[in-house]
Amino acid sequence: RDILDQFYPEDMEPGTVTAGKLEVEPALFSLLCDRVYEKGVGSLTRQAKDDILAGFYREIMDGVPQSEELAVWIEDHLLTESGFRTPRYLERRFAMREGIEAAIDKKLLRKLYIGNKEHVEIIHDVLAPVIHRWKKQRMEELKRKQMENQLKRKRKITGIISIVAIITAFLAVFAFIQLNRGNEQYKMAVCHRLATESLLTVLDDHT
Repeated sequence: RDILDQFYPEDMEPGTVTAGKLEVEPALFSLLCDRVYEKGVGSLTRQAKDDILAGFYREIMDGVPQSEELAVWIEDHLLTESGFRTPRYLERRFAMREGIEAAIDKKLLRKLYIGNKEHVEIIHDVLAPVIHRWKKQRMEELKRKQMENQLKRKRKITGIISIVAIITAFLAVFAFIQLNRGNEQYKMAVCHRLATESLLTVLDDHT
C-alpha cells in the first residue's frame, strides 16, 4: 500500500482518490517494487521514491540518442511552468525523434493522439516533480555559468582598461619630456640667433 500511495499527486493526500480511479503506470510500479525489494525495507517514503525515480530518469536520459538536447526539450516542453506534465505535438520530421522513440521504449514517455495528431508526454504524473527539479537545477547551473562568464568578462575589461590607462600615462609623460626638450632647443636657437645678430651689429659699427 505504501508503494501505491506514491502514485498520488504531490499536492493531493493519499486516500482522496480511490485506488480504482488512481492512475498507476505498471512499469514505474514494478520499478518501485523492485527497488524496495532490493533495499529490503518494509515501506517506501516519498523521498526514497523521488530518489529512485530521479535515478531512473537520469539512467534513461544517459542512454538515449541526443541525450543532452532531449533532456532540455523534455524539461522545457513536456512540463508546465509550475511543474505539471503536459502533452506536446510531435512533428513528423522532429529532429530528435530517434531519442523520443528510445525514451518511449524505456517507459519514460508515451504517445497519445489528440484528434488525429500525434503527441508525446511524460508517462506518469509521478515523474513530473522529479523532472521539474532537474530542470530547476539545470537552470540554476546555467545561471551560475552565465554569472561566472559575466565576471570573467568584467575582469577582462578591467584588465584592458588598466593597461590602456598605463599606456596613456606613459605616453603623456613621454610627450611632456619631449615638449620640454623641444622648448630647451628653441631657447638655445634663440640665444644663438641673438648672439649672432649682436656680433654682426658690433662688426657693422666698426666697419
